[in-house]
Amino acid sequence: MPFLELPFSFASRCAALWHRVSRVGLIALLLAGCAQTGPRGASGEVVTDVMAAFRSGELRLTCDTACSGAWGTHRREAKGYYDTRLWPDLVNVIAKVGMRVDSGYFYLGRAAEGLRHTEAARTYYRLALATTFKCAGLFNNCDGIDVPREASAGLSRLAQAPADPAASQPTRRADGAPVRVNRPKEEPLPRP
Repeated sequence: MPFLELPFSFASRCAALWHRVSRVGLIALLLAGCAQTGPRGASGEVVTDVMAAFRSGELRLTCDTACSGAWGTHRREAKGYYDTRLWPDLVNVIAKVGMRVDSGYFYLGRAAEGLRHTEAARTYYRLALATTFKCAGLFNNCDGIDVPREASAGLSRLAQAPADPAASQPTRRADGAPVRVNRPKEEPLPRP
């Protein structure tokens, strides 16, 4: 038997073991790409009331490349909610994945604008412009939306809009009880 030649049974067992290990590794990588961190607040805390954090402008997308698989899975769903102006559904799918990408913040901004939460919309549009993760990177995953242009247009529209009336009202009475705020009916704005 030559020096480097291995017995057939040993070599085939090693090959079979390597094949199994590589398949397990591939599956682990694919699952890691589907990770979701869930919604976070501006200071990094886990958010339990997504819509309250959203309305206040405190919702943050904190997952980077680990969520790319989940974002790829839910991206078209988010675009569908955007196209049909189902703003709460759009917010929930963006928060569920938590992928920190400019289009995610743009969607939050547009949903906030559509629901007349102007200060939150300004925050999300600014975050869309400021985030380093862009949907128009190596692969264009913007689904036909020019995020920088649309986010800038949203900020321009909001500059002409009155301030959010609920933002200046107190949320608690002197005795600590919550104040009920009568908000205007939440209707979508005309499509730009």
